[in-house]
Amino acid sequence: MKKKILALIAVSMLLPLCVVMTGCGNSFDPCDYLKGQMQLLKTGEVTEEALANTEGSKEDLEKDYQEVEDTFVDAFLEEVKELNFEDTKENREMVADVFRAIMAPMTYEVSDEYTEEGDSYFVDITVERSNILNEDVLEKWTNDWVDSHYGKFNSEADVYAAFWPDYCNYIIENADKVGMTDSGKITIEIAYNDDDGYYEVTKSSIGKLVDAVFGN
Repeated sequence: MKKKILALIAVSMLLPLCVVMTGCGNSFDPCDYLKGQMQLLKTGEVTEEALANTEGSKEDLEKDYQEVEDTFVDAFLEEVKELNFEDTKENREMVADVFRAIMAPMTYEVSDEYTEEGDSYFVDITVERSNILNEDVLEKWTNDWVDSHYGKFNSEADVYAAFWPDYCNYIIENADKVGMTDSGKITIEIAYNDDDGYYEVTKSSIGKLVDAVFGN
């Protein structure tokens, strides 16, 4: 399940980090751009740094964030639809809370300096890793859950019906309580897209960022 959630985060992060930029000879600042996008992911807050380095309005970026959240919810429910976790309004709200809980503890520091090579900018970001998706942490919680519920269900479907809400609530209630692990500094590439005429964080950099923040 951890690998599935990491994949969902990667897909979700791809949207706001590829917002259309105001490059094209204007005062695009790759450091402020990255700061703005990270804060948008962390809290859903649209900062002045984000607005100054995108073509979108505050409402546009808030809509982008909602699309990010909806993408995560849709993908999560698609992954577990055969495991008795139905696509209901209540479950969608719960999974949206999971997304926000996972993102909120992100700890990062974006450099105020960048290097430039060709049509790309390179910005360093120092991150601390959330332990909420640590395999040992999740395995212990799952084992404890199984032990405490042993013999209480008549079918596998009943097990899953009870498991998923408890699993989601565990993440929601503990995402900011299980500690962080220093995962060091990574370099993010923000490249110019010749076809569409804007800057975007490369997919490989998004992958590095996801791994740095949530990997083991």
